[in-house]
Amino acid sequence: MTDPGKPFRIIEPYISEMLSARMLAEALAMGMIDALPASPAALARHFALSPRGLELMLALLARTGVVSREGGRVQVTDGFREALAYRDLIETKLVFADLVLPDVGTLLRPFLQDGGEFLARSAVFDLFRYDRAKKPGAENLEATRRWVSLTTGLTHYESAGLLKLFAFPQNAQILDIGGNSGELARAVCAVYPGIAATVFDLPVVCEIGRAHLKNAAEAPRIRFTAGDFRRDLLPGGMDVVILKSVLHDWPEGDARSLLETAAKALKPGGQIVIFERLPFDLDRHLGYHEISNLMFLHHLRTPELYRARLTATGFDITADERITLDMPFFLLAARKQ
Repeated sequence: MTDPGKPFRIIEPYISEMLSARMLAEALAMGMIDALPASPAALARHFALSPRGLELMLALLARTGVVSREGGRVQVTDGFREALAYRDLIETKLVFADLVLPDVGTLLRPFLQDGGEFLARSAVFDLFRYDRAKKPGAENLEATRRWVSLTTGLTHYESAGLLKLFAFPQNAQILDIGGNSGELARAVCAVYPGIAATVFDLPVVCEIGRAHLKNAAEAPRIRFTAGDFRRDLLPGGMDVVILKSVLHDWPEGDARSLLETAAKALKPGGQIVIFERLPFDLDRHLGYHEISNLMFLHHLRTPELYRARLTATGFDITADERITLDMPFFLLAARKQ
């Protein structure tokens, strides 16, 4: 894709206002959008809605340009029909926002403080429990699958930003640390047919990833290695090591240690590639769809910390780029001397 930010810009007008976005989420979930065009009376009957309830839903959907009324029938607008090409992204963003909203609503004071109490009490951060992803079992698998599906939905579109900013070596061996379901590795392998990828993540995540890529054309070139990068040795001899949306999960000391661990997995001349969200620009309007990103308000960093650590440990910076997707990202790449 020549413009990786396009899907995010196209869907944003329809999910930026909370009530309208919630109505859109419900209309998609119940199948109403798929039932259009239809008369209001037919919609009320089919979906068992009261006339006033349906009018509220249609008014809010019309307000953001999702639907219009012509000749007594409700239909999808041309603009939203274009946005429906990215329906999976719309649904991912709305599910994530709906998960975060109760936490922000009930824990706003702790959220505005240092974030420690918020982290401890947040239902969303309880969902992202990495300890559950270490031990196989039906309960841990289901809990882990919930958050892996969300991160996979975002990575499917975010990977285009990384691919636009960084040219991978042909026929490279790459390692994606915390690579989740393997969606980023799949995207890289789809563009570079000579690349072989290793995804390193927790055991239950790897199990989900193998299932996710089972039918992908790139699957034979992607292997999953289970482990904990804080304790276990990473696969070595790599040309490129990727850290996408991983470093912000950890305090600065742990992030620096992870960079050192990643460096050991590289061949001489190999590169570390960091792709992360930048801290929020709080002077611009923040829409409802951005509430899930606000969860990382206290954790997002500028690339200077990573740049300093890499140069101090004998790396040469090869790329320092910015791109806007749902929010600004940076790409920092550095070559091992």
